[in-house]
Formats: sequence, structure tokens, C-alpha cells
Amino acid sequence: KHGSSRVSASPVLLCTCPQRTNELCTMPVRAVFFDLDDTLVSTSAHDRSAFRACVQLIGLRRPGSDGEALVAAYRRQLSKAPWDPEDRVPISDWRAQLWVAALDEIGQATAAAVEPPSLVASTSSRCASPAELGAELQHRFDEVRLRGVAWGEGGL
Repeated sequence: KHGSSRVSASPVLLCTCPQRTNELCTMPVRAVFFDLDDTLVSTSAHDRSAFRACVQLIGLRRPGSDGEALVAAYRRQLSKAPWDPEDRVPISDWRAQLWVAALDEIGQATAAAVEPPSLVASTSSRCASPAELGAELQHRFDEVRLRGVAWGEGGL
């Protein structure tokens, strides 16, 4: 109860009981969620930087591709299903699949990809598959986005 001097052994949440109007009840806290994206942490600017990096990457890997169209297609895919609705696929893998769907949407899923210069010397002349390119795009997005966020001591 509000104002009680009794200390609870576990954290409690004061809430309005749905069954009793205007009464407070206590419930044990089972989880706390923090919404970081543009709520606790301003991430929009970092998203823009990460998308620009993806536009640059697709320009290197698929010369002549419309990077802006790819990002627009990815954002449409992301708005439909930002994570696996069945919670079976890790988020980075899921979003790599969204990049592949975006490549398909703009007609680039089957286009030949150019190997990055660092890989050309060490591999045969194979082209990256859409799945590999999707994973590379997601990795680049995550890398640039997280690099821009200021983390506290001990953070990423």
C-alpha cells in the first residue's frame, strides 16, 4: 500500500486494479522493457548513416544498382515484419532476409555481385549469393548504426 513502511522482498509495481476502480494493487515485477529506438536513445540519425553505408555497399557489390531504391524496398519490408513473428530466427538473420527480399523487389536478387577487393584474391571468381549479400548489408547496417551511438562505460 502507498505510504506503508513494510519493505517487500521483491520489487513491486503499483498499478490500478482493473477489477476495482480507483484502488491500487501491487504486482511482482517480472520484466522491464526499455524502448531504446528514438525513445531513450536518439537513433534516427544513426539509421540514416547506416542506410547511406548500405547504399555505398550495394554500389560496390552490384554496380549500377539503385541503392536508394534498395533502401526504400528494405524499409517497406521492415515495416511489414521487423522481426520473425514466430520468434525462431535471430533478428540479424531475419533482417538479412529482409535485405534479400528488398533485392528481389528491385530486381537485383539474381544479378551478379562483385566480390569485395579483399576477397577477390583469396577466392575463385564466384559472385556473392543474395543471402550472402543480405547478410553483408545487415552487418554493415548494424556496424555503422551501433558505431554512432554513444554508449556508457562498459557498453558496446
